[in-house]
Amino acid sequence: MYSYKRLSEISAVISIISVTIPFLALTIYFKLVEMPYIILFAAGIAAIGAMLQLKSTKLNYVSGRIFIAYAREDKEKVVELYNTLKKEGFKPWLDEKNLLPGQNWESTILEAIRSSEVVLACLSKNSSAKKGFINKEFQHALNNLNYHKNGMSPVIPVRLEETNVPERLSTVQRVDLFEKNGINKLIKSLREIITNSSVSE
Repeated sequence: MYSYKRLSEISAVISIISVTIPFLALTIYFKLVEMPYIILFAAGIAAIGAMLQLKSTKLNYVSGRIFIAYAREDKEKVVELYNTLKKEGFKPWLDEKNLLPGQNWESTILEAIRSSEVVLACLSKNSSAKKGFINKEFQHALNNLNYHKNGMSPVIPVRLEETNVPERLSTVQRVDLFEKNGINKLIKSLREIITNSSVSE
């Protein structure tokens, strides 16, 4: 099954082909009938525009920001998740990658949560044992983000291993990343949330 990103690329390639074939046919025709090349030039511009559309589609097909909340001990797993989301075209925010030297880390993180369309609450035995800022991140996300119009929660519980889900997230359908199709389920949910959010703006 093709990913959304792959389907977008295929669509753009089809657009290029749909322009290129007539372009080549016109070239041959113009050479035969010796018509002005201004029309040929216009067709070339159209082909270049389609190629630029392909590049734009690959880079900007999704605009939503995703905040990743996690326990420091789970950094290796979370960085892997971050990289996967980046490859799929999303814009994940992770303190390990996005927090700059000299920034006030607490206020920067809270602002990143407020500006995100989705928060991934990465849960594990490590996060369950935390009583510090990791829980403040979760609480802030729950208090400041409203449910989307499609009824989906902007906070998705993502279990990295078998562990309990916090009570305030217990009514939200979780994703178990350690299961075989866990990452695919997560990506599907993120696309639906962000796409519907973008349409409603």
